[in-house]
Amino acid sequence: MRGRILIVDDSPTLVRTLATDLIEAGYAVETATSTEEALSKLNGVSFDLAIIDIRLPRVSGLELLCQIKRDNPALAAIIITAYESLDTAVRSMRAGAWDYFVKPLNLDELKESIGRFFQNRPAPSL
Repeated sequence: MRGRILIVDDSPTLVRTLATDLIEAGYAVETATSTEEALSKLNGVSFDLAIIDIRLPRVSGLELLCQIKRDNPALAAIIITAYESLDTAVRSMRAGAWDYFVKPLNLDELKESIGRFFQNRPAPSL
């Protein structure tokens, strides 16, 4: 296993596509289609990386990112969005996102970014 990834997006089709692709690449993947489901999974399992859609029902992906970083600063995140804006990109990176991608996603570029994250992350302390 190359690492544990949580995918959070309200599109079941996108979640399924990303999960399948990342599992085939050797990652352990969990999915959530709501902020509440994501927070529940984050309470029960340790993840290395979260891929979060910026537009989620009730709580934005940016708010979720801030909460995740507050509760678990070591967890990295990649923000994805169909609504590209410089402001959102800057706010995402300031909130601690590892990377930022615009939909439709280029899966090869996303997997490259994920690979770079896992290559460059500090080794876990024992």
